Amino acid sequence: MKSLFKKRLLVLLCLYVGIDAKAQSDVSQINSYVTPPPPNAAALARYGEIPVNQYTGIPSIEIPLFTAGSGQLKIPLSLSYHAGGIRVDEIASRTGLGWTLNTGGCVTRTVRGIADEKSLGYNNIQQQGKPLPGYGSTEAGDVYLKRITSGLEDGEADLYFFNFNGRAGRYAHFANGYQTIPYSKLQISDLPDFSKKIVDENGYIYEFTAEEVVTTSYTYSESDQSCPQAWYITKMLSPDGQDSIVFTYDKRLYQLPTMEVSETRKICYSLGGRPDRTEHTFCNQSIHGQYLNTISGRDFRVKFYYSGRTDVNDRKIDSVVYVDKSENRLCKFQFNYNYYTSANKLRLDSVIEYDGNGRSHPPYKLTYNRENELPGLNSSAQDHWGYHNSGGGATMIPYIIKRDGTRQNLADREADSSEVTVGMLEKIEYPTGGYTQFQFEGNDYSYINSSRLAPEPIVKPANVSALLTHNGKAEEKTVTFVIKEKQVVRVTAQISNCKANCLPCCSWGPQAPEARVEMTKVGGRGYFYAYGINIDRYTNKEESIELDAGTYELKLNVVMPFDRVNVTVLYTYVSNEFTRPLKYAGGARVVKITSYDGISHDNDIVRSYSYKMDDPEYSSGVIMEQPEYHYTYREYTSSYPDYMDCGKELVYLCFSSVSHVALGSTQGGVAGYQRVTEYYDAKDSSNKVVSYYTSAAQFRDNGGTYAPPFPPATSYDWRRGLLTQKVTYGKGNKLVSIEKKAYSILPDFQYELRSFKAQQSVFCPYAAMGTDGKYQFIKYKTDYYRIVTEWMPLVADTLTLYSTGSGDSVRTITTYTYDTSSLKVASVVKELSNRTERQFFRYPFNYGVSAGDNVSLGIKNLQQRHIVSPVVESYTTVSNNASPGTVSGQFVSYKTAQPYPDTVFRLNVSGVLTDFIPSVASGGRVVKDKRYEPLLIFDLYDGAGNVLQQHKANDVPESFVWGYGGIYPVAAVKGMSYASVRGLVNTSTIGNLYDDVQIRNALAPLRSSGGNALVNVYTFRPLVGMTSMTDPAGRTTFYEYDGFGRLTVVRDKDGKIVKQMSYQYQRPVTE
Repeated sequence: MKSLFKKRLLVLLCLYVGIDAKAQSDVSQINSYVTPPPPNAAALARYGEIPVNQYTGIPSIEIPLFTAGSGQLKIPLSLSYHAGGIRVDEIASRTGLGWTLNTGGCVTRTVRGIADEKSLGYNNIQQQGKPLPGYGSTEAGDVYLKRITSGLEDGEADLYFFNFNGRAGRYAHFANGYQTIPYSKLQISDLPDFSKKIVDENGYIYEFTAEEVVTTSYTYSESDQSCPQAWYITKMLSPDGQDSIVFTYDKRLYQLPTMEVSETRKICYSLGGRPDRTEHTFCNQSIHGQYLNTISGRDFRVKFYYSGRTDVNDRKIDSVVYVDKSENRLCKFQFNYNYYTSANKLRLDSVIEYDGNGRSHPPYKLTYNRENELPGLNSSAQDHWGYHNSGGGATMIPYIIKRDGTRQNLADREADSSEVTVGMLEKIEYPTGGYTQFQFEGNDYSYINSSRLAPEPIVKPANVSALLTHNGKAEEKTVTFVIKEKQVVRVTAQISNCKANCLPCCSWGPQAPEARVEMTKVGGRGYFYAYGINIDRYTNKEESIELDAGTYELKLNVVMPFDRVNVTVLYTYVSNEFTRPLKYAGGARVVKITSYDGISHDNDIVRSYSYKMDDPEYSSGVIMEQPEYHYTYREYTSSYPDYMDCGKELVYLCFSSVSHVALGSTQGGVAGYQRVTEYYDAKDSSNKVVSYYTSAAQFRDNGGTYAPPFPPATSYDWRRGLLTQKVTYGKGNKLVSIEKKAYSILPDFQYELRSFKAQQSVFCPYAAMGTDGKYQFIKYKTDYYRIVTEWMPLVADTLTLYSTGSGDSVRTITTYTYDTSSLKVASVVKELSNRTERQFFRYPFNYGVSAGDNVSLGIKNLQQRHIVSPVVESYTTVSNNASPGTVSGQFVSYKTAQPYPDTVFRLNVSGVLTDFIPSVASGGRVVKDKRYEPLLIFDLYDGAGNVLQQHKANDVPESFVWGYGGIYPVAAVKGMSYASVRGLVNTSTIGNLYDDVQIRNALAPLRSSGGNALVNVYTFRPLVGMTSMTDPAGRTTFYEYDGFGRLTVVRDKDGKIVKQMSYQYQRPVTE
């Protein structure tokens, strides 16, 4: 039932956030600050480049909207579609079924047991140092077990899921605090009200304080459960705390539709037991939902508008509007919807972009496969994984075992490759007139973990029939047949004595026929007998009979005129034919993507995918588990007082519609594929890439049982889906390259969290506690399971390139080691044919600093802000059949109070250094090689991280003036210090100007009184682009934009047009 919480949270808008870090970057990106280049014509958006996760077969489908903001923090907004299939009980999000509007971020959780933050929740028990109790697999009831199963005390850790800044994952509360799964250097903590805070590796801070409380009630539950299950992002902060983006929400209570969670049929196998009973468990949820209202930054706002919907008691997003600081509209995206007819689920049909003046582009048009055949919520036409199949009926229980031991099949829960794609996106038409078309099919597999399916003999239907008619004399006929294995056969017999040409039947005599038929086992007893009993009508008899293997006889007899007997036995036999070792699984995968540019189909890009092993009889698909739908439990009944205090023990076999073994998922898909072939030339299938991936065949989940209390398996999903080999073939199937990758589990980052699970297995209505503290007639099934985190990075990459002509090859081996403080690469060793190159990297937490010098304090400043990623030092060595020597090096020092570079040092190398000493912390002080020389010095920043003055070694200073609220550079002055600049102009006043003419006039003294300084002046249309650029000679170039923010006109200083752009989208002839 706990997995239900995760399902229900599909309706939550768990949104991504994008960031553009300005001042905080890796060493290779640290250069002198340069002002923006003049704008270029906007290229028409490139569409149809759809990346595919080949391991799962799920393409990444996205419609980009716009990127909001400037400065250190930016947010790209987009729509994304999950193309792994639609589950029957999936509720459409606020942007339509399968779609998510990526705008922010959230943390959600799956509650296991009771919420961890409760007084007796897992976190508090863990903090109190209470160990989990020691129990075996079956225990007599005591107070603790009763409290666990009653939901009064917790033994299980909750799982949390995060989604922000293009990152998604999960985490749990380990003994040393919150750790992500797999391990990372994200710093996660609780704020005082149990809301969430995450600091990434670059020091950016994300606060999730908009709490969404979900109240859940189940049939048969003693009480409702109400607790926070989502926390939405409310603030993003730059590492220096000077720049922020704020998210505001409206709160509204809504209810989800009542969902049937499970159906259970309980069959009592005890003598004199109770009749069968069926129990239906339903779930009701009410949500205090958070609705994103605005996203606000220093110079922008994004507004979200909603309206009602008819499929669920929620709302849909109608439009998103992007405005600048003065509330001038920059763009608007409108979402147009309809509903899947049969399912009544919200469907996104088109997206239209409007400019600030209300003019629109042609829309994005969305087409879906068999959109009117999608089943509704609570439909029983579901496969084992919850996806649509061609089954359906009164129940979702696949089978039961009756008291006589025979199996009765009920619901068809097998996956259906054709039905699983119903309702899925199949085409996106772009504003340009082009489109991308998708062809999906159902997943398949030939492996369950490491076990490969074996071909099975095909069981075919067979029959034996016999007919005997009275032809003037009494007769007897015997027919022999063989049953090779025990089975249930179907016998039908028809006996009559109807005279010819007398309809419908006129018996001879008139009397009943004396014909009869008997089925017996040779040398054994009889199994079937029928004789004529009706006058003027046929005598029919039909029975299902279980037969052992053996030889059987049908004996037919006719005695009187017109007697007639006809008998048929339907049975099965094992043929000499075998099944394909392949089965279908739930969910979908892509098999073909066709991209048309809107100009000519000769330019079509067609990619297709095959998911077969080298032996094409086998799928490379791997699933984690097989479903299990039944379990046993016992209860006592007080209706038999002679059986001690609790009455008579009754044994039940329970059959459910829900698998009690979690079927698992991998990287968001039902199946993972070990081998995938991508064909990238529709006209020549020899042009292909064959890729191999790790899967559950090598890294299965551990634990998990097929018996109560059904503990979940320990997931190792991060070990799966890793590319291990890629083989590229060119025209004519010629080998082009082979790349092999190796990974390693690093033991320093392995952590384990134990949880305890209990389920009552023996029930007693009047059990009393004994003197030993046990309820002797109540028993529980108990088990432990683990949550594990670890890290498994790439450690080796071998690339072999082949010459298509000579067949010669060149091999490059690259190996990696990692820094444990940052999880970044510590060394890269590249072995070439004639030399070995080694690169080494050091990071802030590699230095144990305590000294008061500026370099050490700068490192300490980064550490205190949890900035772990920047490269402080990098150097390269080369060896050519000799001792390695250092050929280059770079060291970056940082400001003591701001997390920005101070000085970039370059190693003074003439030839090769054999005595280079890497930087270290000695006595708490950072010490670097004495041959490092300053290359670039950032003299001064403002409070927002903008460079105010910089200079290259032995060169003149270059200063910058910032305007438009301190976001855009309006002047670059080479040859003048920032102090001198401030002596000529009022930088504070200029910083708050937004008018182009006013800015140019305010900066005029720099040109008139700046001496020999070279002055460039810039103006901007905030959030759009540069509007003018004046060079040191005083020549001004002007730039004009249309309502969509695209460059349209470039004018010279005299206002003459020097360049003009026109943007045309393909439109129908009638427009």
